[in-house]
Amino acid sequence: MEAPDNLRFDFEDWISEGSGNTRHEMPAGGWSSGNVGVAIAKNMFNKPSRFPGRKSTDAKAGSFAAVVSTELLNVFGKRIAAGAYYLGSFDKSYATSDALSSTRFGIDWTGKLPERFKGWYKYQPGASYQDASGNTLPGTDRFSLLAILYHGK
Repeated sequence: MEAPDNLRFDFEDWISEGSGNTRHEMPAGGWSSGNVGVAIAKNMFNKPSRFPGRKSTDAKAGSFAAVVSTELLNVFGKRIAAGAYYLGSFDKSYATSDALSSTRFGIDWTGKLPERFKGWYKYQPGASYQDASGNTLPGTDRFSLLAILYHGK
């Protein structure tokens, strides 16, 4: 996928994907997420109750913002569906067997190097911190936001 002429992402433009209980909205402009895989689970098992990546009107500026959350799943041997947005694509052919192999990170960019990354976020830790088996651990989860630039072919 080729990048737009400028890399300004404000989450104001969204596109609708899926239908019925698999309908969800995605930010326009090259963004992807695991929502495509979650749609498969929702279609088969009606889980989770909401998509881990979704649009919100709780915005610092403009009309919309992107929300990511962790949702209880318990299908395909996965306890949770973690929300994330990234530039790239999601290959749903691996979604039920090897979800981590579904992500195709990155977009081609031949323009100027970015001068800065600027944004706002809100964070609320989950009610409990758990390991992969669902056992409660001491402490709370921690916020993580990444911007990765790389040079390659």
